[in-house]
Amino acid sequence: MRRIVRLTERDLTRLVKRVISEQKKFPDVTVLDYLIGKTFDSNSTVYKIEDISSNGSSKIVLDCTQLDYTGKEVGGTLGNVWPGHFNNVDIEYICGQTYFTLDGEKLEAQKLHLEISKNYCAKAKEDKTIRTDY
Repeated sequence: MRRIVRLTERDLTRLVKRVISEQKKFPDVTVLDYLIGKTFDSNSTVYKIEDISSNGSSKIVLDCTQLDYTGKEVGGTLGNVWPGHFNNVDIEYICGQTYFTLDGEKLEAQKLHLEISKNYCAKAKEDKTIRTDY
C-alpha cells in the first residue's frame, strides 16, 4: 500500500541535511594535521609522523619515519640517510583500540592514542538512528 506524505520545503531541507550529515560518520582526517612533524616513542623506538591518512573510516594510517637515539632519520646504507631511502613505516590505528599496529605487531603509544581518540574518533557520530518525528 502506498502512502503519500506531504512535506514542506523546510521539512525537506532538514531531512536532506540530516541524511548528508549521517553519511559522513568520521570527520576529515585534516583535524589531525597538527600531529604531522611530531615524534612519539613506542616499544623503545622513536617515530616521526610524516603524514596521516584515512578513507573516512575508523582506520587511520600514520606514515612515519624511524629515528635513532640522536633524532636523526634511520635509513640508507651503513647508517647514512640518502634522499628517498628513509626507513618509512606505515603505522595503523583503529578507533576503539588502545594500541597501534606495525606489520601486525602491537605498538603502545598512550598519549598519541588519546589525542587521536579525542580529536578524530570521538567526533564520529554514534547515533545512526533516523528520527522520523520531524
